[in-house]
Amino acid sequence: MIRTETVAKLDVGTRMIQALEAADQETDDLTQQMRMSDKDYENLLAIVEAEAGGEDLDGKIMVTNVILNRVSSDQFPDNVTSVIWDSGQVEAHSFSPTEDGRIYTVTVSDDTREAVNRAIDGDDLSQGALYFIAKDQADEKNVKWFDEKLTFLFAHGGHSFYI
Repeated sequence: MIRTETVAKLDVGTRMIQALEAADQETDDLTQQMRMSDKDYENLLAIVEAEAGGEDLDGKIMVTNVILNRVSSDQFPDNVTSVIWDSGQVEAHSFSPTEDGRIYTVTVSDDTREAVNRAIDGDDLSQGALYFIAKDQADEKNVKWFDEKLTFLFAHGGHSFYI
């Protein structure tokens, strides 16, 4: 009887250790995925403010999600700064604030900082979106490219989101 209890206790202990090791690995994986340089972080704050400064918190999180989704995708560069300035194969891939200089003129709000931090910490409202557009502010040719080449997911605030 004593022997059975000892084996059962060891088995539970082993399973707990395995569960903790798995959780540690998952945490390490997430940390690696979201690790970015100070430059990347500052650029992410600036582009989100420039692109979504007038959006609510969820809208800012979604714009941040798209950028982070691109970093994780094989279709785009593997860091935030490169994604932000990537012109891609089609003009519609780039972010307009990098083209018109708005990215250099923004003052990052506390709301934008909160949204970016929440997205980095794992809040993902994007449904996997890799693209967004503010149709009412975009060139007609870009709107046409989005509608013809991409799959519409949803709209929120002033942006439409696509994969």
